[in-house]
Amino acid sequence: MKQDFDFRNPTSVPEGQKVLTDFFCNVMGSPDSNRRQLNGMGGGISSLSKVCIVSKSADYTISDLDYTFIQVDVTGQNLDWSANCGNLSGAVGAFAVNHGLVDASPFLSASLRIFQTNTQKVFEACFDVDAQGKTFGVNKSFRIAGVSGKGAPVTLNYHNPGGAQTGKLLPTGNAQDVVEDIAVSIVDSSALVVYVRAHDLGKPDLTKLRPEQVDSDTELLARLEQIRVAAGKLLNINVTPQVPRIGVVAQPVDYASLDGTVVTTQEHDISVRMLSNGRTHLAIMGTAAMNLATACRIFGSIPYNFVGASEGEVTIAHPSGLVSLSADVRQKDEELTVVKVCMVRTERCLMVGQVFTDF
Repeated sequence: MKQDFDFRNPTSVPEGQKVLTDFFCNVMGSPDSNRRQLNGMGGGISSLSKVCIVSKSADYTISDLDYTFIQVDVTGQNLDWSANCGNLSGAVGAFAVNHGLVDASPFLSASLRIFQTNTQKVFEACFDVDAQGKTFGVNKSFRIAGVSGKGAPVTLNYHNPGGAQTGKLLPTGNAQDVVEDIAVSIVDSSALVVYVRAHDLGKPDLTKLRPEQVDSDTELLARLEQIRVAAGKLLNINVTPQVPRIGVVAQPVDYASLDGTVVTTQEHDISVRMLSNGRTHLAIMGTAAMNLATACRIFGSIPYNFVGASEGEVTIAHPSGLVSLSADVRQKDEELTVVKVCMVRTERCLMVGQVFTDF
């Protein structure tokens, strides 16, 4: 199957893609209408139903590693090959080092170029290794909101991430558009995201709510899905459950994160509730966080209008707490370019073993 399947172009061999769909759905326990995936490795929500395929680079002039991301549908039997996962991007380099795909033994740190096949973009992962060139047990000192305990920090540098899915940072050429009679900003950087204001939805306090409270408003979810699909049609793209994403943004608010920590308005620049597969994400997807940090630096966009012409990192409030990122957006010859977006994630090896499947 490996010889017949080109992960840089997963639609090149449809029968190969069908084989992988059946295999990974069986491994993860999909489809499961009860959203539990008890008969598999998945965790019943989109953030826990994912697969990464990592290999040595096919072209070492471009990258050290190739990485394909697959989103496995929880309730259906579908694989989405169209997007990237920023959080799992933090694990790719460490996995490769620990499994001998790259050799980091002469050094105490690694800086790897990773080609993301879904978006055709290269990012850099920087992390510490031990004297044997492994990452097990190294510097587990960093904590991120939404993840219990601590892990080893991984700095992800996304160079030129604009146009990952449409070829343009602003696919319509505008910082704002009107879709379904509501103002939106459509930004393509690391991911393709549609932003709407909570106030414009008649829900000014939306970003204070817990995810289950947002998800209980079926009328709101239907309205957001209507906007998301209409935005995709405006761009003339293939709309999937993952592409485009949609996020509801608002000014900083005081609220309690999922672990009960009180987050104050003074601690962040913008608040958001991001949707994934039609449900409110319990935190924020890594690529969506990078996109939002970028959008906050685009003059005239909806996120920019909350943050203003500030400098330095952008701190985003999400249901699980806070995340800070930097985004370098510049204008040259009337064209906006994202030079780099930087984010820190964590990694820790959870297990190495075998998965048994009925496939």
